[in-house]
Amino acid sequence: MKTTIVAKILLMALAVVAAVLVAGAGAQMTICNVTMAGLEQCLPAVRDPSPQPPTQACCTALKPANFPCFCQYKNNPIVKTMGIDINLAMKLPAKCNIKGAPTHC
Repeated sequence: MKTTIVAKILLMALAVVAAVLVAGAGAQMTICNVTMAGLEQCLPAVRDPSPQPPTQACCTALKPANFPCFCQYKNNPIVKTMGIDINLAMKLPAKCNIKGAPTHC
């Protein structure tokens, strides 16, 4: 009897977790007020050895950015793993004519 109750509780818990994950999958994740899709638009402009000029989509995505927030990722090993040059990234606001963004961390 106890095993049946525990199994039912476990199944309900798993169902709730699955529902939360499915609901969350549709939500757009953001970092420093920029969507992940927006950040992806900027990747060609921040990768060496041949960075591209930022696209209009990249610049539009960066307009609501909290630029000081990005400084916390400056030394994150994942950034380097993704091939992102932080110095190129810090130049994006100027290249996109976004005023008031810091030029260094």
